[in-house]
Amino acid sequence: MQNKTRRMRSAPSSAAIEIRSIKVHRRVALAEFDAWVAVFREQGKLLPLSIDDYAPVNLRICDFGHFDLIACGPDVAEAWGPTDVTIHLRGLQTLAQSVRERGECILAGPEPCESGWRLVVRHRDAHVIEYLERA
Repeated sequence: MQNKTRRMRSAPSSAAIEIRSIKVHRRVALAEFDAWVAVFREQGKLLPLSIDDYAPVNLRICDFGHFDLIACGPDVAEAWGPTDVTIHLRGLQTLAQSVRERGECILAGPEPCESGWRLVVRHRDAHVIEYLERA
């Protein structure tokens, strides 16, 4: 029997990266927004923390805490991008280096943004995750 050793990719040190919060996004059609809010209220037993209506730009957001239900027109969806999850963290540059070493697909960044730094990655499981670090 041959002893095969698997090479493990080194993960970033837990001291270098600290996750502050995670927000999951679910997009739905504008016309279906109210029905989806009702579904999550009734079946998921979730109470919205807020429902924001930005009618001039065809955008509605229902905040359930760590989960946002988002309805918008195609123009807003294109500008928003394809993110499924937003993760606020400390150590974005360390994460970016690790992502590069693993060969993940960086869609944007690391780049400065309104709140600090931003990195958008399409991971191998096809999820698009936006990482943000406050300045």
